[in-house]
Amino acid sequence: MPSRKLHNLLTRLLLQDDFSSVSEYIDKPYAKYGRSHRKLRHDTAMILRVLEKEGVRPALAAWLHLVLDYDKHLKRDLEAVETIIHAQSRR
Repeated sequence: MPSRKLHNLLTRLLLQDDFSSVSEYIDKPYAKYGRSHRKLRHDTAMILRVLEKEGVRPALAAWLHLVLDYDKHLKRDLEAVETIIHAQSRR
């Protein structure tokens, strides 16, 4: 599972805000259900709920969260980018 840090980094890069409250909402069931938490709040209905309550940009953040959770190749590539960005920021 991608780290919250990686979710926030990608969202901030693409939407100029990390919308961390959206990721927190999506992953809240993790505390109770562990890895099987993705059976909850990891679907189109959740994105539509966020769209209705929060608007377009938070809904895009929710969609990005799901893309990152489910696309293993993208996750791997973004983790490499995250490593590079953090290395650059330490200079």
